[in-house]
Amino acid sequence: MKKLILSLIVLGVILSPVFSSASPSVEYLKKFTGPVMSRAYFGSNCDLTDDTIVISAMSETVDLKAGAGAVYIFSKDRGGPGKWGLVKRRTAADVGTVSEYGSFGMGLAISNDIVVVSHPFADIDGTNNAGEVYILGRNVGGDDNWGIQQVLRTDPLVDGLSFGYDVDICGQTIVVSANGCAYIYEPDSANPGDWKPVKQLIAQNESGVPEGSAGFGVSVDLSDETLAVGSSNGPGYVYLFERNTGGDENWGIVKKLVAQSDDGAPDIQLDALFGGAVALCSDLLLVGAPNMNAGAQYVGAAYIYSKDKGGANQWGIVKKLIPVRESGKPYYNKNTYFGRFVSFSGDLALVSAEGGVLLFSKSQSDIGTWGIVKTIGSMDTEAKSGLAGQAAVYGDYCIIGAMSKDEGVKKSVGAAYYFKIPNIVSPEGCADKTVSPTATQPAGTTAIVTSVTKRVKTTAEVKEEHQTPGMDSMLGANVYEFNATVTAGKVAYFCFNSSSLGERKAEEVALFKLFPNKESKSFTYSSGKNPSEEGYFWITDEGNSGQYIDPKTILVGARTYTVNYSVKDNGEYDLDDTAGVIHDPVVPGTSGGSGDGTGCVLNPQAGFSVELCALFVVGLLGIIARGIVRYRVLKKCLPSLIVLGVIVYPTVCLASLPVELIKKMYVSDAGPGLEQADTKYGYSVAINEDTAAITVPKLNAVYLYSKDVGGDGTWGYLKRININGVYKAALSQNYMAVTSTVIGRTFVFNRNTGGTNNWGEVAQLGSSTYSSVAVCENIIVVGSAMEGVEGLARIYIPDPDNPGQWKFHKALIPQDENGVFDTVGGGLQFGSSVAVSEDVIAVGGIAATVDTTDVAGKVYVYYRNADGANNWGIVKNIHAQKDDGTSDTSSQAYFGFALSMSGDLLLVGARDTDIESVDSVGTAYIYSKDKNGADQWGVVKKLRAVRDDGTPSNYQYSQFGKDVSISGDLALVASNYGAYLFSKSQSDIGNWGIVEIIGDSQTEPYAELASSVSIHGDYSIVGSSSKDKRTLTDPDAPVFFPNPHPIVDNVGAAYLLKTPNIVSPEGCADKTVSPTATQPAGTSAIVTSVSKKVKTTAQLKEEHQTPGMDSMLGANVYEFNATVTAGKVAYFCFNSSSLGERAAEDVALFKLFPDKESKSFTYSSGKNPSEEGYFWITDEGNSGQYIDPKTILVGARTYTVNYSVKDNGEYDLDDTAGVIHDPVVPGTSGGSGDGTGCVLNPQAGFSMELCALFVVGLLGICARRVSR
Repeated sequence: MKKLILSLIVLGVILSPVFSSASPSVEYLKKFTGPVMSRAYFGSNCDLTDDTIVISAMSETVDLKAGAGAVYIFSKDRGGPGKWGLVKRRTAADVGTVSEYGSFGMGLAISNDIVVVSHPFADIDGTNNAGEVYILGRNVGGDDNWGIQQVLRTDPLVDGLSFGYDVDICGQTIVVSANGCAYIYEPDSANPGDWKPVKQLIAQNESGVPEGSAGFGVSVDLSDETLAVGSSNGPGYVYLFERNTGGDENWGIVKKLVAQSDDGAPDIQLDALFGGAVALCSDLLLVGAPNMNAGAQYVGAAYIYSKDKGGANQWGIVKKLIPVRESGKPYYNKNTYFGRFVSFSGDLALVSAEGGVLLFSKSQSDIGTWGIVKTIGSMDTEAKSGLAGQAAVYGDYCIIGAMSKDEGVKKSVGAAYYFKIPNIVSPEGCADKTVSPTATQPAGTTAIVTSVTKRVKTTAEVKEEHQTPGMDSMLGANVYEFNATVTAGKVAYFCFNSSSLGERKAEEVALFKLFPNKESKSFTYSSGKNPSEEGYFWITDEGNSGQYIDPKTILVGARTYTVNYSVKDNGEYDLDDTAGVIHDPVVPGTSGGSGDGTGCVLNPQAGFSVELCALFVVGLLGIIARGIVRYRVLKKCLPSLIVLGVIVYPTVCLASLPVELIKKMYVSDAGPGLEQADTKYGYSVAINEDTAAITVPKLNAVYLYSKDVGGDGTWGYLKRININGVYKAALSQNYMAVTSTVIGRTFVFNRNTGGTNNWGEVAQLGSSTYSSVAVCENIIVVGSAMEGVEGLARIYIPDPDNPGQWKFHKALIPQDENGVFDTVGGGLQFGSSVAVSEDVIAVGGIAATVDTTDVAGKVYVYYRNADGANNWGIVKNIHAQKDDGTSDTSSQAYFGFALSMSGDLLLVGARDTDIESVDSVGTAYIYSKDKNGADQWGVVKKLRAVRDDGTPSNYQYSQFGKDVSISGDLALVASNYGAYLFSKSQSDIGNWGIVEIIGDSQTEPYAELASSVSIHGDYSIVGSSSKDKRTLTDPDAPVFFPNPHPIVDNVGAAYLLKTPNIVSPEGCADKTVSPTATQPAGTSAIVTSVSKKVKTTAQLKEEHQTPGMDSMLGANVYEFNATVTAGKVAYFCFNSSSLGERAAEDVALFKLFPDKESKSFTYSSGKNPSEEGYFWITDEGNSGQYIDPKTILVGARTYTVNYSVKDNGEYDLDDTAGVIHDPVVPGTSGGSGDGTGCVLNPQAGFSMELCALFVVGLLGICARRVSR
């Protein structure tokens, strides 16, 4: 029994961080800008320390010379604590060598008080493109003056050398690359403050034999004693040099690298530009190959190497990185240039690509496991940020350049964005993991470290050399060796930094001392901060001011901790018996008994915790099952444990809905030569189950695409329809309506007029210009916001006297709920937006007054047959409301700017809502028809722009809600930062969680989403009317800067995406109520009245619940009144998406009887039972296939629930022969006891938290039963 309890405790400890841990947050702090000048390329390079940021604008015009370049230096706390202010601007004019297209600042690096700036294309003394490098000193010429300390040039000057193509500095060592070589400079002791060249490096093989140097020096990076030099020659290479190789202070070749796959096999492609970017961090090297092809041209790749992987100084491959979405799914978009710039710090890697910078995190348990954390892009900064440039990271902060950022009509002005990324390993000099004695020593003790090394070895190697029976689990990656002179006979403290300690208690870490040829010793975790005896260790948190970690504290993954420990001179932990000298190699690990052989734990950042947790649960259940044989008392726990297995397994295996790009739709689909400025393809989009419509204003055209044009299920271009002044388009199953900005007409097209799927014109309806439009199969609504005093909306219906034609039916005007004309004295803009769903029409009036708030906006809801047959009467005025129903109105919010309906749900966009004094952030709201009572249209959820983790993002002018679309359980909201896809919880209509933010990583670089959105069934379409056409490279951009530059503005595009498990709509309503099509032989069912009532669980319980029905789903009650063959069994059905994540047989169907006990149906083992009282489920996403009772249903997929009722049988409420009155409600089978009839929903982001709570509760239950 004790073993079981221990296992359950371990399960709780492990599951808790899995469910609660999140990836490192990325916090946007500041935008840096330079002068608003076209093609200045501000942000072309950047670097930073803790108090200084340096940014170059390498093509800024200086002294009327284009492309001369400038460098801007910003200092922290300038202008106030925590603020960043400009302290200096430097150009080549400061020494009188301004050159046109000299690219001052193309190479840039900072270390403490020194900034190194290159001027690679400078013309000097008649030598073209000779190049030079400036060394700036912080206090040269005055405090924070950043004066020119020295100018480096080659002697003699060489024509075309481009000296300074790239630069780096580490400590006092400077490296400068040029065309085919690299130079190393060290301080000149004979001339303090100056540097002198000590070595010229060229391309050479590992034996030191020179080889072709073409492209050598395209990139350089320096870290302590190691230098990496990239070469663009052929496929690309990286050459690694080390100090003291081949002689004291000599920089000798140690390795020549090529691109490799994870298994070490060559991954070579000609012109891949492997080595185009390099970054070193201690013993790890990150290499970019931005021109690598992978399913498309110039997708790019990046590679991580480790110094001693495969042997000492072998620099073996540990991971190939490719562009991936935040779900971990790869994408292969043309011209992504993933790897164009790279940066490294500790366990985090930044890789630039078109469309954003990808942040990766290393697993704490495996140096070769790197998982995506986040794509940092426009959604994190501002629209059209162009965030794809140089990235530099230091400690918890990073700066990312966006040199192609436009400002108004000025192109490629540039910008740089500053972020905080907590838990990055804090650097010490150039090495991210430091080895040093602790700063605080015991009184009377000194420790002078004379030799420090960090050896990287595999776990196997360390085990073979050192592991003893008392040390059965250890982390073999890092062995820290100290040789130190200390106060003889005293206790000294040492320390090393590590980020490999996360996700476990401090006391569960272990520190082992490695002794050659004798048993190693393990240290004890200290209960005090500074123990005075040897053999103790303690951990301090470097991210929290070095605070001592209590033994019970759970450490956080990827945060830097300092492991401090105490060793006594000539004590049992000292390897050297010389008095006053300590030789001390240590290795961190886990406390004995973990048995996994790694010393590491689950790491949520790399994307493996969930899967490992699932395996752990499976294993634990096996252990428990075995225990049951030995402990009969465990039988009491068995039902709960089985439920745990059933619930936890799908919870940890299921992820958010995948969003898959199906097709990019583009103006040239109709032929070449159509890519014109301001074409604005994608201005309006619409989609039904098999057709997509896209408006193209400048071409006066609507493009149509069909699902089966390119073959079965393959979407392809169908045709182009020309309409002068084309504006908005709307689609139903068989009709399309298109409005015009020029002609006061709405054009109506029928699918099969003029031929199958021809979409021929059938009518022109009267309307005004700039009209909104919505269409349901037998209704067209056209809004004319600028017509009349306040605007109006027209309803059109099929003309029964002229088949195929449409006729005007009624004009709607703004009215309050009493039918009184609602006016603001002109300009209410009623008809700004419209939506229709069968018997309901919604019309937006964005300038309506709400109470005393002017220009707040309203939505007016009208019903068919209200106040008379076929009359459309006002039912409700809706305004912005918070989730609790209180008013959320604000002036100029434009509530009602966009509308969409699905069944009984209404989605409203308010694109210009200000939030927390930030202009035009935008909001959206979901209303439900019978929330708060019949036809009350109460608010169920206020939606906001959020980040992937669900936290709000308030970006100025994001205009979240500028367009909206809803289908079943999914809502799509457009903004200037992308399209936001939300999913409804299966258990609560008011719970809508973010599924995915659809942006560049889901489509292509610089997609500039989203101007318009539409969703239907399994497909969504997102328009981008502001997408620019870009060339492969800017002809004026410097060499090796693959910088796509817009040459045609606002051409536009649209992207078709698949989001599986969306409720499939029927007509205009996503959840349909209908009799089943197949009736028993000799039976007919003519439904005379069908309704779907939405009631709360509490209401249903009060009205109908009986002792035999203790669990039910109260959201939907389906009522059928049907005429059937007297005395026969008839089948009925309804669609539902609230059945997911349980077996079909665990669903229950209840028949509600007034004043008597309700009846529950039995799940049928056959498809069409001939007796009443049975039900069965068919899968509408799988051709209506019958669901086997054991099948686990999928969340948010549409299923049809079919059931059988006999006329005048026990389930018939009406005793009239031939008439069945039949209200039913779906729920769970009796005994679940949750009172909701619903299950965990992974899409809305609640499953893991609920599962964690379940586990806690289960542990309590088991403990209580065990105690009995």
